[in-house]
Amino acid sequence: MIIDSRTTIKNSLALVPSGQWPNRAIVGPQMIIISDSMKKIEDMFIKMNHFFERISSLCADLEDLYIASTNQYYTLQAPPAVTSAMDPEAPLYPTSTWSLARFCNCVPRLIPPHYHTLMHSYRLIFDELRQPNIEWERARVLLNAWKDCIPIHQMQTIEIIDGISFERGWSEELEEICSVEIQGWR
Repeated sequence: MIIDSRTTIKNSLALVPSGQWPNRAIVGPQMIIISDSMKKIEDMFIKMNHFFERISSLCADLEDLYIASTNQYYTLQAPPAVTSAMDPEAPLYPTSTWSLARFCNCVPRLIPPHYHTLMHSYRLIFDELRQPNIEWERARVLLNAWKDCIPIHQMQTIEIIDGISFERGWSEELEEICSVEIQGWR
């Protein structure tokens, strides 16, 4: 929409005879379309960055939790009955759930591969496309580069972990597991 609106402005202004004013509004309506399109793309980037930060933070917190629990498990001088309850490799709830280690290892695999690199590529392309003085040929090259990037939704979207299939990203299955495994999740 951004490139199309700029082309419409340029073509419409070219039809106006030199030294005369156009008989209708040409630039204003197209600038509104350009502004709205840029805002929608910016909002998309904000949401995608928020997702990436949230899942990355969760992965870091889980790693810290796993390291702390492993350190406590191996340094604890307690009877075997107590230490077996704290084993990071043992199910969190006997016979009904995953171990802490298994849970901590599954969450990072839910992030689509190359997510951050792809987002950076999209951002660079968009930042150049939004320049008001960009030439049509350069814009076409950039749009083709955007198209040639492997879209996140076409990346491998299903991850099978211990026989359970998960959608990559923040799916309902992950919300359900987190609500069971993490006290106060919701």
